[in-house]
Amino acid sequence: MRYKYVSHLTDLKDLKHIEWFVLHSQEYEFATDRARTLRDRLQKNIHKKNILYSEIVTDYEELVRHFDNDLYHYQFELTGEDPDKWLFSNIPVNYFVPAEDKDGGQYTVPYQYIVENRINYDFVEMSKRHTQLLSDSQKRAESTFQAVQDHYMRYWVGGGVRDALDRYQGIRYGSDYHILRTVLLFVLYNILLGIALQESQFIGILTHPWQLISTEATAQFAPYNLFTGHRVLGIIAFLLVLYFVFMDAVYAYGIYYMIYMKQKYGMVKKYHEEVLRLLEPFQKDFEQCRKGITGPVSKIRNRDSVYIPLIRKVSRGYDFTSGKMAPAEKGETPQPLLQSVRVPVPGFYTRPIHKCLIGLVIALIFITAICNPYNMILF
Repeated sequence: MRYKYVSHLTDLKDLKHIEWFVLHSQEYEFATDRARTLRDRLQKNIHKKNILYSEIVTDYEELVRHFDNDLYHYQFELTGEDPDKWLFSNIPVNYFVPAEDKDGGQYTVPYQYIVENRINYDFVEMSKRHTQLLSDSQKRAESTFQAVQDHYMRYWVGGGVRDALDRYQGIRYGSDYHILRTVLLFVLYNILLGIALQESQFIGILTHPWQLISTEATAQFAPYNLFTGHRVLGIIAFLLVLYFVFMDAVYAYGIYYMIYMKQKYGMVKKYHEEVLRLLEPFQKDFEQCRKGITGPVSKIRNRDSVYIPLIRKVSRGYDFTSGKMAPAEKGETPQPLLQSVRVPVPGFYTRPIHKCLIGLVIALIFITAICNPYNMILF
């Protein structure tokens, strides 16, 4: 083997930085068998620089080439594992920077070696290089974090989830609906309405409306046969039943709408709670990244358990529009109206079912009285 080791060398040519690396190898993580083999060989060969100079340089350069020289990637692993990297360190000053000796030779050395041998280097310049190395690493990490944050904001604000949950909170997350009570009243309402329909022969009148004003005794649905001859009272009774049938449709739609809204917005709320469960550790990591690293770090492996699931969660979209367009000024683009979390039929609230139920009872007494001759006598 050709002899390469000569006297009067610079410290880098004399492999002092490699000696330092071997001496501090316990501060690095050798993650593969190949990395550990190279480490062991360096520890053995470094004492024979005059004989194994080339082998030492080759092994060291291979290790440096496979070192993950991105401290923030080491800490957060935002872009996943790199199979080409199998040497790591959690100590910022152990990261490698380019250096030159007085003869202009180019080397890659641990920054801490420069710190301990600053007299031989332009220490201000080397500090700038190390600071820039960490700064670039931080910017890359922040950019990735910000991209995920922006994706969340598109779901939260742009996707209308925030406004939807605010509207849902305005009705105390559906507790203002009183669905059970309304359903029970609706059942009672329909029992009474069914009696009114039967007593008034409403369906028959509806299919034979001309007979409602007929005076012929043979007309099956004439007031003479249905309402003991009271034509005006019979028409009033028919109109009353028609009104309560209309309100029944309003209440049926209202109950359906409330159940649908509670199911839909309740699902959105529950889904968003899962998003928040992931968002909390994500934002904690993001804040830690923004603060920067000043000392030894520990691995934060939240990529597969937090970051990716969060991205998938907030990729979901909802349609919170009503299908109608808001009025727009001339030249402006009409915007879709947001879906109301309350029943959009005003009558559902202006004529609540419990009050309408009282009216139905009174109307039923009136209808029964004029439809039954015996009741008419009592009436």
